[in-house]
Amino acid sequence: MKIKNENIFLFFSKKINAEPTNTGKKQFYEHQSFGTKPEEPDQYYKKLMHGKRMFDLQLQEYKKLYFCNEWWGWHAIVNDWKDSISILWHLFPWK
Repeated sequence: MKIKNENIFLFFSKKINAEPTNTGKKQFYEHQSFGTKPEEPDQYYKKLMHGKRMFDLQLQEYKKLYFCNEWWGWHAIVNDWKDSISILWHLFPWK
C-alpha cells in the first residue's frame, strides 16, 4: 500500500523508531480516509500520525508568518531547509 506524502511524514517523525508495516499503513489509510481509529495502533501508524501532525503544524506556522508582518523572507526559509529542500514544495503548496 502506498501512502501519499509518506516520506514527508517520516521526515517529520524521525525520533520515533518504527519499521514500515502493511498493518500500520492500512491503519493510517483507514484513519485518514474514514476516520476509523485502530483499537491497537501499530507503531508505524503512530509514526505516520506523529509526522502528519508535525507537518500540519509547520505548514500552519508558515502560513501565519507568510501572511503577516513577521515574514523574514525566502532566503531564511531556504537556509533553514537546505538539507531537505524538496520538503519546501510541500510546506508552501499555495505558492
